[in-house]
Amino acid sequence: MNKQLPIPHALIDGMKGKNYEFDGAISFALESLGEKDYDYWFISGLTGDSFAQMYYRDHWRGNSAADVRCSDGDVRFVIDTIALCGYDCAFVPAQTLVDQRALYTKRLVESINSGNPVLLFWNHWEVCVGYEDDGEILLCVSGNATTPERIFVDKLFAQERPAHLQKMLPNPGWFFLGEKQEQKDLAGLYRLAITRLPALFAEKSEQYCFGAAAFRAWADEIENGKYDRMTAEEFSGHQWDLYTNFLCVLASNGSEYSWFLQNAQKLNPDMAFLEQISALYDQMGQLWGGEKPTKGCLEKIGGGFDVTLKVLQNKRKRAKIVAKIRECAVRTDEVVRLLTRFQAL
Repeated sequence: MNKQLPIPHALIDGMKGKNYEFDGAISFALESLGEKDYDYWFISGLTGDSFAQMYYRDHWRGNSAADVRCSDGDVRFVIDTIALCGYDCAFVPAQTLVDQRALYTKRLVESINSGNPVLLFWNHWEVCVGYEDDGEILLCVSGNATTPERIFVDKLFAQERPAHLQKMLPNPGWFFLGEKQEQKDLAGLYRLAITRLPALFAEKSEQYCFGAAAFRAWADEIENGKYDRMTAEEFSGHQWDLYTNFLCVLASNGSEYSWFLQNAQKLNPDMAFLEQISALYDQMGQLWGGEKPTKGCLEKIGGGFDVTLKVLQNKRKRAKIVAKIRECAVRTDEVVRLLTRFQAL
């Protein structure tokens, strides 16, 4: 038996600023269940990804704050995010899937037959939208693809995951969405997402941090010579996780913040201060460069998407980059100050 659910769109679309697969996967699943309010922009705001700069010091931990939060193996954040939208969600870890394969293959087939896609957290975020051969072959979408990939369960369960993925996704498995438990108050969800940002920005460990601390950690490591002993080959092979990933978060959040803040204010008229927060994120977008880079922004001083190792090893040139990144930290401090003052009212 075979079945495939409709595919309304790709999980992400970099040309539209939709860069976070975590948020894309959850919004795809919820939109498939008819939840039109829970699109990519809503979920990326609810998780805080649209507002939180992130930085990691050890190894690649994903493309967003949500990815980083899941990179230590705690999947509770996923379940809690889906619960905020009114749905039950159950996580089944990889070893349980392997040990009870027939049971969970049957459960996946039943979920797809009922119109519920299944989230896969294995080598990256994917959404299972169908199956072939009674569930022995999964039809999954990921990234910017709108054509499902055929994944053989035998191969999926048998292959040894690469070392870097074992670090990034130490607790792989499947997420099954359950029945809708309640209709959530949309205005309240926007309000919650905004007011819990200071707590997100304050989260940190020895390996990673968020918010202003992330900007400062990024700047400090550049200034202190993180790249000085690196070869051109080492840098070119890992430029994304060594630098560009953090820039992409800054660029995404500094240019795609407005939709969520505008809707939050529309539904919560007492949150007029969100206009000030919008202005601060707009300034951070300008510090990166935006669609029309101006003199002195990261794109113009060599710290943009075309950054080179030579620039990062030049103390004079990297000092200018570090200064711009620290300006973003100051803006983020102001965001927290505004939020904290509002919560104290």
